[in-house]
Amino acid sequence: MDDLGFEIRGESVSFASAPYGEVMDFLFHESQLLDDGALNDWLELLSEDLAYLVPVRTTGARSEGSGFADAGFYDDTKSSLTARVRRYMETSSAWVEDPASRTRRFVSNVRVWLTADGDRYVRSNYLVLRNRLDDADYEMISAERRDLLRPIGASLKLVKRHVYCDHALLGTQNLSFLL
Repeated sequence: MDDLGFEIRGESVSFASAPYGEVMDFLFHESQLLDDGALNDWLELLSEDLAYLVPVRTTGARSEGSGFADAGFYDDTKSSLTARVRRYMETSSAWVEDPASRTRRFVSNVRVWLTADGDRYVRSNYLVLRNRLDDADYEMISAERRDLLRPIGASLKLVKRHVYCDHALLGTQNLSFLL
């Protein structure tokens, strides 16, 4: 396990391999769905037993632990993310996202490991730019993501995601959009 509780296992796969290409297709497709606001389609990429965590970064000496609090910005399941999406899409109570944020997501430095049971463990760098209303500036969140993707049927599903933001204080007014 890594120092934050995410199990690392499997053999590293080559950039030119089929599993690597499948992971890249998944990540790029997911980013496009989120940027396009196709949240119901995004939910289809999630496994039923999803664990989705975005812990709060802390600032302290190296000897004080991982640098992340036990609490998180997100500590979600597929059920809770589905409720959040329904609130955004189907009610008038999500006024903070009406009109919707304009976001652009970038995924880079992707590394993939193939596990013995066929899952894909993925580490990547992640950048989200967000613009709201008529503001000339972007809000920006940079992070490292650690994902576990599982082949289910003919496609990959997201089983586990930890998003480790680089900032202790996020440079955004709120987290009403999905990381």
